Amino acid sequence: MHGDAVDDALDRLARAPAPVGLSGIEAEIIERLGTERPLRSRDSLGLSAVAALFALTMGVLGGAVPLGSDEAQAALSPLTDGARLAPSTLLMGQR
Repeated sequence: MHGDAVDDALDRLARAPAPVGLSGIEAEIIERLGTERPLRSRDSLGLSAVAALFALTMGVLGGAVPLGSDEAQAALSPLTDGARLAPSTLLMGQR
């Protein structure tokens, strides 16, 4: 069965020794997590605030300004004269 081949490959991988380069990686990661990171500069923080304000403004304006008219939506109603062009009515042929 195909699943057995995958299981066998995973078992072989689990029994294989870890690569030599990974032997001290945990200690290196813990050491890097313990180091202090430099604080953001005021310029960077101000730029982030301006970008957030711009994105918020664009979202509000984009939601407030209508892009189309309500008439276009009404013309798509299935109960109007345009319904005679629906695929189900076109397939029926001439009566």
